[in-house]
Amino acid sequence: MARQAGAAKRRGKVIRCVFPDGREEVRFAALDLKGGSLDLLEVRIGDDEKVLLGKAKHISFGVVGAADADGNVVRIFDQAPNAGVLVQMTFSQGPGAARAWADFINQARQADASKLSKEAAEGGAPQLRDVVDKQEEQVQLLEALVQRKGEQLLQLQEHLEAGTGNDKDLVNKDGTTPLRLPRDLAGNAG
Repeated sequence: MARQAGAAKRRGKVIRCVFPDGREEVRFAALDLKGGSLDLLEVRIGDDEKVLLGKAKHISFGVVGAADADGNVVRIFDQAPNAGVLVQMTFSQGPGAARAWADFINQARQADASKLSKEAAEGGAPQLRDVVDKQEEQVQLLEALVQRKGEQLLQLQEHLEAGTGNDKDLVNKDGTTPLRLPRDLAGNAG
């Protein structure tokens, strides 16, 4: 689902990206420091001539080995040995913008790595605790939902049992009402 660029409230640059498979795309590059990633959002022009942002490709700082600027091009390398370039970004603003982005990505990558090391040294990552807390909350919600469904089924069963004596509530599988003898004749027919 696309959204207007103004509504996104993100700061970044529109750039040309080349991905490892050779695809060239225009993307909106933004750094997500809280999420620890470089986000490359799809860009298109809407019917009203406004720029719309679409799906994002997130490149986690944890997988970035380095960002290197060469002229107006920034290459982001994978940290895995012999893995190569994750993405190549071309900035129309020139080499100054490319150098600034490469430096900032490297600083963010190093800050992200030191943050993870610090959290590990403190006895566990808070993100893991957050995930466990959220899962426990979801389990409690599911248990409450199952209990409510059980109560609803019990009420429905009681309602059906109470309504079985009422002939107008009975319907055949084909939607027709079954033929019933009047109660006074039904008692004599046995």
